[in-house]
Amino acid sequence: MAWELFTGVSIQQLSDNMDLFNAPLEELVSEMLSDKIIEAYDQRFFKVLTAYSFEKTNLKVHQHYLPVAHISGVLDGFARNDSSFDQGFLYFNDPTARLESAADNEALLSFCDTVLFFSGLMPEAFTKKMASKGYYEQLAVKGFYALHKRSIGDSYFSMMAHYFPRYRNALGFMRQNLLADNFSGEEEWAVQ
Repeated sequence: MAWELFTGVSIQQLSDNMDLFNAPLEELVSEMLSDKIIEAYDQRFFKVLTAYSFEKTNLKVHQHYLPVAHISGVLDGFARNDSSFDQGFLYFNDPTARLESAADNEALLSFCDTVLFFSGLMPEAFTKKMASKGYYEQLAVKGFYALHKRSIGDSYFSMMAHYFPRYRNALGFMRQNLLADNFSGEEEWAVQ
């Protein structure tokens, strides 16, 4: 029910149709990419593209529902707020200090989300950094686990940590197969 409110498509429809015909998610993605110049994002855009990328990289949406919702929200936030990129790069200056001093859950989550975003969609952002992309990813995984331990009861942050490489790969799939035209040359500023 919640997924249906999230995208307008029930999980049962998604599972049935993805297994048999690669629809309706395939149709939704095609419609979204053809109907828009991708400067006019809306929340549904990233919800559908994230779900599609998960399914295409063998991550079942119904098993990873909360991470899909979380990651699509991160993508939407970066798309709507240009200053997110600048703030994101601040996290890459002395990442260990940022992570160790992150008693603030919101700051820690921001760091982890930023690393996931750049690892999946803009890995070239790490090429001129002193530490490798893998180092930042290890810190983000530790951060997600720390958030899970700080939460009361069970949280999806343990999934975010455990499946981090697979979620990053789903974002890589999104960039390469769905949004490749949107990255042509525009990320040069990030590497400088």
